[in-house]
Amino acid sequence: MSIDRYDAQQRITPEEAAAYSHYASRSEYDTAEAIANAYIRADGYTINHRLLWMNAVIYHAGRIAGIREERARRRARAAARGGGESNRI
Repeated sequence: MSIDRYDAQQRITPEEAAAYSHYASRSEYDTAEAIANAYIRADGYTINHRLLWMNAVIYHAGRIAGIREERARRRARAAARGGGESNRI
């Protein structure tokens, strides 16, 4: 299976994202706020802090999906080398 950065395969479900929402950190909230400042306020809109937390959860879910993608790449590389599952994953 070839995985590239344009692969649209879902790596985290909305239910998982909601379940992991309490792991979203203050730094992820700050990142969501910075993105909102660059995007929303540029158009003259105000920011709802509940929306920012939702964006932080989405950002956190994206990080989880990225980790899962990298693990899948490593597994695919290890399998291609004939090593099966890698213990370093």
